[in-house]
Amino acid sequence: MFQDTVKIGDIVRVKTDLQYPEPPIYGKVWHEYMGKTGIIVEVTHDEIPDCERVVLWIEGREAEFFLNEVEILNGN
Repeated sequence: MFQDTVKIGDIVRVKTDLQYPEPPIYGKVWHEYMGKTGIIVEVTHDEIPDCERVVLWIEGREAEFFLNEVEILNGN
């Protein structure tokens, strides 16, 4: 299910824009960075409170997606 709450330990899937040929990205939330709004993990909320974008750090890659593209497969 698609959610706006991503926690450390969640397994996430990202469905990228159809304009991009890359397949969906899978990864596990593994790191928390304190001091900013939200959690910075493999999936992180933007610093702007009402922003619907998330930045993903998955398998050493960084990319930005819309929040509704992030699906939690196995939440803790």
